[in-house]
Amino acid sequence: MGILRKMKMGKIIFVLLILLPTIGVSQDIMKGYEVLLDRTTSRVGEGKCLVYGNVKDINGNPITSGLVVTRRYEKKTKIKPDGSFSFVVSDKDSMVFVLATNHAEVSITHKFRSAHKVKLTVTTHFQAQDLPEKPVIYLYSESKKEVSINLQPKNGFLFTYPAYENGWLVEVDASRGITQNGKSFPYLFWEGQKQKIVLERDEEDNQLLGAFIKTDTVISFLENQLSSLGLNRREATDFITYWGPRLSNKPFAFVQFMEKDTYNHEIASIQINPQPESMQRVFMVFQGFSDEFQFDSSHIKKQVFKPFERKGFTVIEWGGAELKEVIQI
Repeated sequence: MGILRKMKMGKIIFVLLILLPTIGVSQDIMKGYEVLLDRTTSRVGEGKCLVYGNVKDINGNPITSGLVVTRRYEKKTKIKPDGSFSFVVSDKDSMVFVLATNHAEVSITHKFRSAHKVKLTVTTHFQAQDLPEKPVIYLYSESKKEVSINLQPKNGFLFTYPAYENGWLVEVDASRGITQNGKSFPYLFWEGQKQKIVLERDEEDNQLLGAFIKTDTVISFLENQLSSLGLNRREATDFITYWGPRLSNKPFAFVQFMEKDTYNHEIASIQINPQPESMQRVFMVFQGFSDEFQFDSSHIKKQVFKPFERKGFTVIEWGGAELKEVIQI
């Protein structure tokens, strides 16, 4: 009996020894990357490490565009059309980020040693294009009006409420707000199909417009921005209670606000009859970051908003989207 126990124990230990390397590889794959090689090389000098490899999707197809960057964004390289990349980092770096276009970010933690070369294979999964979320339209009028609204999202509707049937036809007055077929609505709601959103840049120097924030300041930031854009307390509260938690998912975020003409061109065109005396359309786009050095904020330009004055029949619209594609500075 004692011999049998020893034999069984020996088999168990033997099986574990065989499985351990496989288990280690699986954990690497789950992390989104695998270190294939780490050895000395004469191709780089002291204090430097050559990092190279390839980026692919979960089906093994090469990722054809994007960036590979160090934590402080001091070193970066483009992913080549065949999915490969190669660049030299400092031996003080311990993290590299793969930012593949339309794919999930992969964070690589490794000790990049002096005069070494490290070969990586990175696997990332597809992330859908940007989804215009919860645009809502408020209508205000002191006198009773019948209002028709024709809205054309760039890629069509995903959902509307009340139902959009070749347009909205509603009544608006000061006492009842928005009504349709005897039902009252605080606003008109729509959500668009997925689309690619192009960020706004300064016309003179092509710098990206927006702000890079620590998201622990998200409430004061949004309150200040929305006030400058002309939203009242009710509208700003609706906006912040929806988007505040989303912005707070990561410690840092890039944020840009699109107004009127840009909103009309990038997100959805709108025609309203009778024509409003004042109208403001605000669409916030953002991308969250785990580390402040993942985004080069030195090349963005602060947005300045023109004063907005409400008068007579007024229309206010706001919405937003979390950007999936890697932002190119």
